Amino acid sequence: MNKKLNMMFCVLVTLLVSGCGQIGVDPSSSNVLKSQNSEVIINNIPLNYKVSIDGYNSRFTNDLLEANVNITNRDGAQHELEYKFKWYDTTGFEVGEGLSNWTPFVLDASDTLALKSMAITPKAETFKFYIRAKQ
Repeated sequence: MNKKLNMMFCVLVTLLVSGCGQIGVDPSSSNVLKSQNSEVIINNIPLNYKVSIDGYNSRFTNDLLEANVNITNRDGAQHELEYKFKWYDTTGFEVGEGLSNWTPFVLDASDTLALKSMAITPKAETFKFYIRAKQ
């Protein structure tokens, strides 16, 4: 009897451990969208199921890094959100630290927006984009 109980316990633990990574997670969404030079970070996991990051572009304009992130509302509700960009030099240190404020905006139902920003210093080489529900 003990062997059967131990075996059932082992099978149950194995199933739970192997399934934990999938519980409540939408495999098509991610909290961090990484590229070679940039990251997009969603600070609110429930928001991750409602808003998608469709892509981004960046370029240098007059020696300043300019970034454009495209987001889409994936559900039928309007969302009050805020975003900010953080800028980093070639060594990965933040430049203009403390100058990046959260910018509020409204994302209408099933709408797509392009959120843009420009670095304040020519030292910026990469960026991270943060988005969250309005605080």
